[in-house]
Amino acid sequence: MLDNLYTLRENPFHLLRELEQRCRVVNQSYSGGSQVKEWVGIAFRIGDEVLITSRSDVREVLALIPSTRVPGAKAWIKGLANLRSQLIPVIDFVKFLGGEQHESTGQERMLVVNHDRIPAALVVDEVLGFRRFSESELSKNCTVESKFGVKTFLLGECSRDEKAWAVIGLRKLVESQEFMQSSAIN
Repeated sequence: MLDNLYTLRENPFHLLRELEQRCRVVNQSYSGGSQVKEWVGIAFRIGDEVLITSRSDVREVLALIPSTRVPGAKAWIKGLANLRSQLIPVIDFVKFLGGEQHESTGQERMLVVNHDRIPAALVVDEVLGFRRFSESELSKNCTVESKFGVKTFLLGECSRDEKAWAVIGLRKLVESQEFMQSSAIN
């Protein structure tokens, strides 16, 4: 089998085509001959808890950028940041969820929510990267316990190898009444 690839080394196009065909055969044998639908999420950590959100709920992941404090805003609003000439509110996600202030580790990132009307960047303690799940690993029910106030924003959970991760809807979160009430002045 490798000898066949070796003979194609002088013809890159045919080599790539052969590799693609072999990958398709392996992929079909792995998935039982049918296309397995998958769900892709972004895993992130707040405190010592790991949550996952749909990849479609996040426009981009950024390192922390400077923000300017907004007078009269709730404590969970860190300020406004200039993101490519657009002002965007920067939210301390842990504080928004009712958690305590904690030490910075230098691994904090901003998840910019993918919403056409409500701009927001949520500061999380760490982004753990993409996670892929088959549809059979998703559930609309969530059994994962959290010390943060995320229950109303949960969409379900992903389970694999007897481990479960809560799926949080960031679009649902930014559209919530709690999020829209950002003024500290009554």
